[in-house]
Amino acid sequence: MTLTLADDGEYVLVLSAAERIFLVASLTMSQTHTGDAEYEITIGRSKSAADRDRDAWRLTEDEVGGYLLHLTQSELGFILASLRLCVTHVSDAEYEIVIGRRRPDSATELTDLEDQAELAFLARITQEVDRKGGWQLVLARMGDLSLLADEVLVDRLAAEASEQGKTIEAGERQRKLAQQAKIDAMLAELERRGTDVQAVLARLLGSDDAGVRLLAASKLLRSNPAARLTLESLANPGKPSLAQAAARTLRSRRQREP
Repeated sequence: MTLTLADDGEYVLVLSAAERIFLVASLTMSQTHTGDAEYEITIGRSKSAADRDRDAWRLTEDEVGGYLLHLTQSELGFILASLRLCVTHVSDAEYEIVIGRRRPDSATELTDLEDQAELAFLARITQEVDRKGGWQLVLARMGDLSLLADEVLVDRLAAEASEQGKTIEAGERQRKLAQQAKIDAMLAELERRGTDVQAVLARLLGSDDAGVRLLAASKLLRSNPAARLTLESLANPGKPSLAQAAARTLRSRRQREP
């Protein structure tokens, strides 16, 4: 399954015929194998409301015999939650009998779809903010970075990374983008001065703050072996959202490796 961002800001899920059958079977199974109360708590809507929403979906055929499912943010979230419920509430044997594929394979595909959804969401919000001139306002409020001493700038960078870690843990994805814009501006200023940014980030790898370590490791993943170890450590449970962000960075890197 491939998720793309449409010009109108909504999402398009590209499905093969087999993937369409899998999706329908999974959504049905998520309802039939959970109680009404558990389903509503997990999915955020009743089974009858979910059925009505599914009837309103916009599904069209493409030129090569596949399907295009047009989704709002809410509809995409419903699909992801339903698929996650399905792969976590059924035994391996029962899942394979009903769905027709191994549960671990579906779990891997779901993780990939969740990564695509996160990237598409961030792209959508970035486009919306850019159209409104929001990034210029964010950067203007930072003041003239060129007037700051190197150590002051590095301290501000670490403080912003720490706050971003808290934002990630709180699930505030739009605020995270604004913080990332500030972080990128500070890194760009350090590079403009000729500062050894790699050395600065390597020093931040040793921070006690998880958000600071996440930023430094994400930036150093291609060049510093310690960055991978840091991300693997952060990917362990404890701070779920930070762990997901670290794991997503590692998966993205592995996908690009030969």
